Amino acid sequence: MKIFITVKSASSSKKYLNQRPVALPETIATLQELVEELIIQNVKAALASHEQGNIISFLTAKDTENQLATGKVGFQYTYGKEETDMEKALQEAESAFRDGLYRVFINDIELMEYKETIKLAENDNLVFMRLTMLAGRLW
Repeated sequence: MKIFITVKSASSSKKYLNQRPVALPETIATLQELVEELIIQNVKAALASHEQGNIISFLTAKDTENQLATGKVGFQYTYGKEETDMEKALQEAESAFRDGLYRVFINDIELMEYKETIKLAENDNLVFMRLTMLAGRLW
């Protein structure tokens, strides 16, 4: 099944949102399973990009045009090449949700419980909203 995840633009100068298509299995029944599947997909993609590593990086004219459309042009080089611990990533995602560091919306409806049952359909819109805690005091 294909759904769309709304993500912030990669550009720091252009503040807009994009929808990125993601393929998910039909068997996802809870928010926990959804988050875990997305984490697994992202960790696998990160590991694949580490293994791919080019000796000499260069951009073709087409690469530059595609990246200009998103607002950021670069060599896509990843500096941190340490292995990601899958179990730790899954635990941290659950802990962050329970601590209120991010919220999840499916078609503008907020999901409140991590083990909440969900029904995903083709072309649903998924939003992960990271909340920023402000600290400081007034004098």
